[in-house]
Amino acid sequence: MESFSNLPDNWFKMTEIYYLDTCIHSDKIKEFSVSAKYSEIRIGNKTVREIIEDLFQQQDLKTIDDVSALDQLTASDDILIFSTSVFSKDLPALAKFLKFSSYSMINAFWGHQNCFIYKGNKDRFVSYITENSRKDIYFLHFPEYILDLTSLHEVKALLSNSHDSRHFNDIKSVGELYIKKSSNATKLQSEYDFLNNVPDHLKRYYVQVFEFSRDPEFAQYSMVSYDYKDVSHLYLSNSLNEESFQILMSLIKKYFEDSRNVAAIKYEKNSFEDLIRKNSSRLEQLKDVSYYEALNSFLINYKGISISDHHERIERELKKRERTYRKANYIFSHGDLCFSNILFSPQNMDMKLIDPKGFENNGMRSPYYDMAKLSHSIYGNYDLIINSMAAIDFDEEMNARLNFSTYDYIKNFDSLFLNLVKSMKLDMTLIRLVEASFFLSMIPFHYENKRKAFMLCLRSVEIFEEL
Repeated sequence: MESFSNLPDNWFKMTEIYYLDTCIHSDKIKEFSVSAKYSEIRIGNKTVREIIEDLFQQQDLKTIDDVSALDQLTASDDILIFSTSVFSKDLPALAKFLKFSSYSMINAFWGHQNCFIYKGNKDRFVSYITENSRKDIYFLHFPEYILDLTSLHEVKALLSNSHDSRHFNDIKSVGELYIKKSSNATKLQSEYDFLNNVPDHLKRYYVQVFEFSRDPEFAQYSMVSYDYKDVSHLYLSNSLNEESFQILMSLIKKYFEDSRNVAAIKYEKNSFEDLIRKNSSRLEQLKDVSYYEALNSFLINYKGISISDHHERIERELKKRERTYRKANYIFSHGDLCFSNILFSPQNMDMKLIDPKGFENNGMRSPYYDMAKLSHSIYGNYDLIINSMAAIDFDEEMNARLNFSTYDYIKNFDSLFLNLVKSMKLDMTLIRLVEASFFLSMIPFHYENKRKAFMLCLRSVEIFEEL
C-alpha cells in the first residue's frame, strides 16, 4: 500500500489536512452498518477511521467533527479536507488521488456536500458547506474507484466481503447482484454446482445463483444480493447479542433437521476417509511453507510438541471415534459453515448460506464436519484470529497461550450452541477434535500471514488440550 510517508516533505508544510467525522443520517445505512458515524463502520478488523489513519501513518491528519473548528485550528488559507464518507477498496489508488488533489492550484471540490474531497481556500469551503455559496469553486466528479458511503448500495457492496477472504476470490457488486470471480476455476465450478443443485426444500437457506462462466484464466458466477450481514461482521462489530444468537441457533437447528431429509440423493459414506486424507495432505503442504521450521520450533519450545506429533495424536483420537463419526446420519452439507459464510438478519429471522465447500459426493457429508466448522467460530475464536483480534501471551513458565479476552463476548452464549449439539445427539468431544484438525489444516491457506499461521497452529494445540 502506498502511504503518505512517500509524499514530498514540502507538501505537508504547504497543506494542512483535515478529516471531517460526519454522522450517518440514513436510518437504513445506520441499521445495515451498525454504526452512527461513517468513521465507525467496520471493514474486517478495523474501522474506516483506523484504516485511513493507517494510510497516513505518522503524518499530521487532524480529525474534526464540524467545519466550525477550522477557524480555531488553522490560520492557513489553504487546506485539504475530506469527509469520513469517502472510502475505497483500492486504498493505494485513494492515496494517489489525495496526493494528486493536494497539488490543485484552484478551489477544487470532488463529490457532494455529504461526501467530498476539497482542496483550496478555507473560507470558500466553509461558505459552501454552511451557506451553499458556490462562488469560485470548481466542482468535479470522483474517479470510479472512490466509494460514496452515503449510498446504501455502496455500503452494502463494501461490507459484503469485508471479512478476511482468501486471495483467489474477488466479489464485485453489479446492480442488485454480486459477481464472484476466482482464478481457481475448478473450486468455483464445484461451488456453483452445489448451489445450483440444492434440494428444493433447502433452497430457502441458500443464496440464489446463476450464470456460471469460465475462460482460461478465471471463472465466475452471479448471485442475488441480500440486505444481510455475515455473522462474522456482526460478531466483530459487537452486534450479536444473546437474543440474536438464539435466533441464529434456532435457524441453524432447523437447517440441520431439514438437511437430513435427503433420501433421494445418492452418496457414499466416505466423509471420515476424506477428513483423514485432507488433514494429511494439508500437513504436507504446510511442510512446504517457508517458515515451517520456525513454526515447528515455536510449538516445541512453547507447547512441548512438534507439528507432526500433534497431527498424529489428533488422528489417533479421531480414529478411536471413527464409528461414532460414521454412524451419524449424513446431511446435505454446506462444508464450510463458519460465521463469515452465514448471512443473517435477526430482524427478519432469516439466514442465507454462501461459499459452500463444493459438490463432492453430491454435497453429502457427516454432520460432524459442519458442526466442527461452526464450533471453530464459536469455541475456537477463528474470526478473532483471522481479523487480528487475538494476542499470544506467555505464562511464568513461558508456555504460550492465546488471549481473546478483549473481544470474546460470544463465550457467554456457549450454552445455546451446546443445546444445539445435544438436540442433534452428537458427541461434543468428537466435534472439537475435528475442529482442532481444521485449525491445523487451514494454515496453508493463510501462509502469507505468519502471525496468523502461528496462532492457528497454537489454537489447534489448545483445543486438543482442552478435551
